[in-house]
Parts: sequence; structure tokens; C-alpha cells
Amino acid sequence: LQSKKFYLKSLELRKVLKDTIGSAKILGNLAGLYQRQQKLDTAMIYSIKAMKILENKGFKNNATLIKSNIASMYMDLKAYDKALTYLKDILEYQTQTKDYFFKANTLSNIGNAYLLKFDTLQAIKHYELAIDYSNKSENNQTKSVAFSNLGNIFSAKNNSKKAINYFNQSLKIRKELNSDYDLASIKMSLGMEYLRTGDVKKAKDKFLECLFYFEDKEIKDKLIPLYSSLSVVYAYENNVSKVRFYSDKYSNLNSIYTSENQIKKISEIETKYETEKKEKEIAQQKEQLLEN
Repeated sequence: LQSKKFYLKSLELRKVLKDTIGSAKILGNLAGLYQRQQKLDTAMIYSIKAMKILENKGFKNNATLIKSNIASMYMDLKAYDKALTYLKDILEYQTQTKDYFFKANTLSNIGNAYLLKFDTLQAIKHYELAIDYSNKSENNQTKSVAFSNLGNIFSAKNNSKKAINYFNQSLKIRKELNSDYDLASIKMSLGMEYLRTGDVKKAKDKFLECLFYFEDKEIKDKLIPLYSSLSVVYAYENNVSKVRFYSDKYSNLNSIYTSENQIKKISEIETKYETEKKEKEIAQQKEQLLEN
């Protein structure tokens, strides 16, 4: 609240001084403040104001950074067509400036938007382009993500051969990036595909390689399908004790996870109710002050 008051006072001062660039900076700060509070509509208003000022003043690079943030907010709001409009505008600017590193990021984000629109053909096209520009700019992080996303698409299409190929390419890069979570996740994805194709030994190897990390970090949404898959693996091996062990682990953790999610949803509803109640009380107090 204090930060908001400070920014609004500073904004008024910048207007008096006719400091438009300073105003754009403060508008950006206000946008960030509201975005952190998940008040995306208000954050969007301040972001667009800041963007227009910077564009009019010729600060295209700064305006592009804000456009990227606006596109991200539209993605959060599930307004994918609006997100694509901003992302394609950013892409055009990055093409003009030959900024291949960030162009790869934008192409990957465009792929994400199309995937969420269930347009897998456009998603595949843009992920492949992201890989091309990642190669030109040594953007290995984006390249590994694009390979992983392509793997997920072909996994959903039940094309395990292509999925495994893409996951392995992602795995090779992620080993170099030293990202433990991403590395464990891609190993788990590979394990799932190997299990689907009946290559139980490879599936088991990959599952056991990522098991310790997920247990150590207590990542429940990964452990639940992992325990379930391991019980299937050991069923293939006729290892009854291991099947029972991982089946019990799956059942217990799934029950805990479901309960935690239910509690979280109830808490979110209660918080929303209390917030709306307070906002209504403040509005009523303002009305009373105005009447007096």
C-alpha cells in the first residue's frame, strides 16, 4: 500500500515536470506491483500506458520488454489470441534487430500459445523455428524446452518413437545446463514413453534415476505418477513386494495430495470472500464520508 502511494505521488510529480520517460518508468513499477498482487486487469492498464509512452518516444527496445510482459499476462488470463498479437509484434521487432537469442524465446512462447489453443501444427512449426534460432544464438535453455515440448506433443499423439527422439535431445542439453529439476522431469518423460513401448528395463532405469530427486524435494505431483508407473514396472517383473510397496506409496501420497488441494481451494475461496467483504466495507465508508 505504501509503495502504491509513493508511486502515485511520484507519477503526479513527473506529470507536473512533463517527465514522460520518468512517468513511463513509474507506470511500469505500478504495473509490476499490481501484477504481483494478481490484479492483472489493472496491471495491464498501467503496462499499456507505459508501452505507448516509450513507443512514442522511440524507446522501442524498452517498449518491447513491456509488450512481452503484457503477452505473459494475457497468457495467464487465457486470452491467447491477444497474447499472440503482442508476441508476433515482438517477433517482428526482433527480426528487424536480428536479436536471434530473444527471437528464439518469442518463437517458443508463440508455440506455447498455439498449443494452448490446441493448434498443434502451428505449435510444432514455432517450436522447430525456436530450435533453429536457438542454434544460431546458442540459446540452449530455450532449445531444451522446445525439444521437450515437441516430445510432449508427439507423446499425446501416441507417437512414442518421435517423442523419445525429442526427449533424448532435450536430455542431452539439460545435462549440460545442470538443471536438476528439468533433468529429472525429462528422465521421467522418457521413462513413461519407454513403458508405453514395452521397453520395461529402460523405463525402470529412467524412473529410478529421477526417483531420488523427486523424493528428496517432496514433489508430489511428480511422485504420484512415478509411484504408479513403478508399480507397473515391477508387475512386469513379477516382483510382488515391490508392486505392493509402490502401490501403497501411490495410494497414500495421492490421498494426501487430494486433501491438500481441497484445503487450498477452500482457503482461496475464504480469502476471496474476505477480500470482497473488506472492499465492500471500504466502498461503503467512502460513500458515508461523501454524504457527510
